[in-house]
Amino acid sequence: VGINIRTSEPVWKGLVETSGLSAQLQYRSADFDALTKALIIDKPNKCIITENDLIVDAFANVYGPL
Repeated sequence: VGINIRTSEPVWKGLVETSGLSAQLQYRSADFDALTKALIIDKPNKCIITENDLIVDAFANVYGPL
């Protein structure tokens, strides 16, 4: 699942189309401030790791160790 937080909608749609990613699993936030508060995003490379529909790590770094 991808959540884009800063790209304009037309550019984001183009990226989804050309990337080969599943469009059903890609999302875009129109309100960066609201999203950062809702997901507690304090670092730009944050990711949420899930396994079998359960959150394993809600504050992981996308470039950090597994």
